[in-house]
Amino acid sequence: MVTLDALGQTTDYAKTYDWKVLEAIPRAAGRASLAAGINLTRGVDVWHLFEVSYLEPTGKPVSCTARLSVPSSSPNICESKSLKLYMGSLNFSVFESEDALIKQVQDDLYRVIKARVKFELLSVDSLMPSLLDPAHCLDHLPVTLSDQDVDPALLKFAGESRVFEQLHTHLFRSHCPVTAQPDWATVQLVYRGRAIDHAALLSYLVSYRSHSGFHESCVEQIFTDLLSRLKPDALMVRALFTRRGGIDINPARATSDDLLPGPIRLTRQ
Repeated sequence: MVTLDALGQTTDYAKTYDWKVLEAIPRAAGRASLAAGINLTRGVDVWHLFEVSYLEPTGKPVSCTARLSVPSSSPNICESKSLKLYMGSLNFSVFESEDALIKQVQDDLYRVIKARVKFELLSVDSLMPSLLDPAHCLDHLPVTLSDQDVDPALLKFAGESRVFEQLHTHLFRSHCPVTAQPDWATVQLVYRGRAIDHAALLSYLVSYRSHSGFHESCVEQIFTDLLSRLKPDALMVRALFTRRGGIDINPARATSDDLLPGPIRLTRQ
């Protein structure tokens, strides 16, 4: 029987990098009962990770997906919950570049798996071009970092012009008030009214990164803050949260029924 530290335990989700949470499982344990003489070393285990995030040197978060390829010749595999905890420990870690993150992950997994793995970062937008127009994505913009848990004071106008806009970001992160697990979402905004400053809006949404709140409550706070501070003529806010326990939740709030969108599911959900 394999004994692992992380399984069946109440878990703290680290805010600092920690490769030591990774747990190895020897492949020999699962192969002991198989017929002898069969070559199992010509193969690969491919994992897809949908909640990868880290910080640029400016402190701005990056959200992406990733593909991990583990050769079947490796002595060990990595227990999945421990990999989740490890990836979570990178959420508030600064990396100079994508290559620096990739090297760190590959080196850390080598310590546990005892074989070289391939770790590739994938753009979230590249997986869903037909569902949300990449031209409306805010994620390329700079952000203003705030010490506040959620900071509505960051919101401001871009000028006097009045517009109708559809905007979204994949950088939204909050955490569950019950389990403290991180919650990831794509936040979509549709509004009509005085033009909102896009970088300010993104900075406001990023300020939820350490916020404790249920999915529905987060959307209602965003909706309320935008209405009370910027007073658009019409507004819809929707969050497309990634799955936990096989369930995804997609709250939407609008100023009128005709603005409520039909259901969709994004690739990383």
